[in-house]
Amino acid sequence: MAVLRASSRSPQRTGSWLVLVASVGLFVPGALFLYWVFHGFTTFQGALHDWLALAFIVDVFGTTGLLAVYLAKHPPGPYRWYWFLAASLLGTLWFGLAFYWWLNSRGSRSESTI
Repeated sequence: MAVLRASSRSPQRTGSWLVLVASVGLFVPGALFLYWVFHGFTTFQGALHDWLALAFIVDVFGTTGLLAVYLAKHPPGPYRWYWFLAASLLGTLWFGLAFYWWLNSRGSRSESTI
């Protein structure tokens, strides 16, 4: 007979991995983007002519929007979707998703949604 056991991973260990993933997601792609903005082009018009960059920007904004709609309809925890959107717009999508997941995995601080 099989015995169901709780996962051996503690919430503290899962949380620390999410913080590490969020940190990498903030600093690596964020630094590359800032380098590209300040050294890749001298004008904003020049950046708009880079079709590959525009495709990635449209892709990231579209994915962020779809995830925000999904998280609004199916919240994973007490923190609402706009926390994900704010973290993604202030950092990167990688950072925003990991940070939002970590924020909601810390446990419910209150019964109401924030």
